[in-house]
Amino acid sequence: MPDGMSGWDTTFSISGAVYNAKNISLSGFTVEAIDITSMSSTNMFRQFVPGLKDGGEVSVEVLYDEAQMELVEAKWDGDNEPASESWSVTFPDGSNFGGNGFLTSFSLDNPMDDVITASITMKVNGALTFTSA
Repeated sequence: MPDGMSGWDTTFSISGAVYNAKNISLSGFTVEAIDITSMSSTNMFRQFVPGLKDGGEVSVEVLYDEAQMELVEAKWDGDNEPASESWSVTFPDGSNFGGNGFLTSFSLDNPMDDVITASITMKVNGALTFTSA
């Protein structure tokens, strides 16, 4: 079993379009804690049950590419309501992590002495899936 894996050769895609990713961050999922404490709770401790799951967000820093920016712009167009789309991260070993989500933010960084990058953030909408290699 390997001790780790380089991120090199990991790909990120939205609805099948592969982006030139520099960094991919998954915020992780959370589960709501629902308080069911009552005046008769044992030893005066609060009690909880698990509630709804939240898939978090996926944020990606990508290299500027005109064709890819046109795809993002089409998703962000003022005339269109943001739609849930499939996204996936494919790791170098062939395993895959993904789900559905919608674009929540986009920013562009154009430094004088470095590569132009864009940051894309999507809100996970529904369940996440992991497929092993």
